[in-house]
Amino acid sequence: MKTAQFHRAYWNYETNTGIGKLHYQPLGILAFVFEDGEPQYDTNFLDADEIAYYRKNYKKHGRILTIGVQFDRDIDLVRVTENENIYTFCELNLEVKTEGENRFFRRLDGEWQEIENSPVVEYQRCDSLICVS
Repeated sequence: MKTAQFHRAYWNYETNTGIGKLHYQPLGILAFVFEDGEPQYDTNFLDADEIAYYRKNYKKHGRILTIGVQFDRDIDLVRVTENENIYTFCELNLEVKTEGENRFFRRLDGEWQEIENSPVVEYQRCDSLICVS
């Protein structure tokens, strides 16, 4: 069984909302905004202004995102199924597809969306939760 690390980098556990980073060798590190446990958008987790925007926006709506620094709470191993160029993360209701240099994502029942904001970041294990990059 193949696994990836899912780091809840900025998260509200009451509403299962926030910014989660996916660490998986073939894809590198990708970040997505989740709302009510569902992936909504890709995001650039290296851009402090973009992170601040989401934190401020969710705080305005009563969903305070706290930084994820506890290994036993903020990081999970999730199963990965690979089928050629499609990677399925069932626990996250997320699929990622690669086509050459292009990357796409979708909810398991959704339409493909191009990953436009999440930069290409080489894979690293999520060993330090203090630095969320």
